[in-house]
Amino acid sequence: MEEKQESAWYKGTKWFGLSSAAIVCVVLVIMGIAIGVPYLVNYWSEQTANVRGETGVREDTVANADFRFGTYTQYYNLCQTAQSAQQKLKIAQDSPDNPQQDLNIQALNNQYTEAVTKYNSLSAQEARTPFKAANLPHTINIDPTEEQVTCGTD
Repeated sequence: MEEKQESAWYKGTKWFGLSSAAIVCVVLVIMGIAIGVPYLVNYWSEQTANVRGETGVREDTVANADFRFGTYTQYYNLCQTAQSAQQKLKIAQDSPDNPQQDLNIQALNNQYTEAVTKYNSLSAQEARTPFKAANLPHTINIDPTEEQVTCGTD
């Protein structure tokens, strides 16, 4: 019986028992996976960004007890600072003239303005507003002579 002889070209194209066509297919599949997976991950990331962002905000604010307590006390601290500066400012303006009085009044006015600006800025932030006590003012007037700042009670 005569054995069938394979040509030298055909023998040279086999690699680990696979034909050249099979090798090309495997290489193309590997390249497709290597190129396609990053695109699919990027597409998935873009499609779910809003959901993941909203969840992150919720976990960082509502679910975080330290954030809730810190925000709650921060409003009281800023309100108390503004109230204290306003009272000291009124006392300084009513006291007799002395050389340091103008500087003292300016410093107290700056302290009041800084506390009020920060308080009003935090009050405008949606993520922080739910943690402000109901007995605190929504905003504080920037002019210390307009109205008395009241911060409620704990």
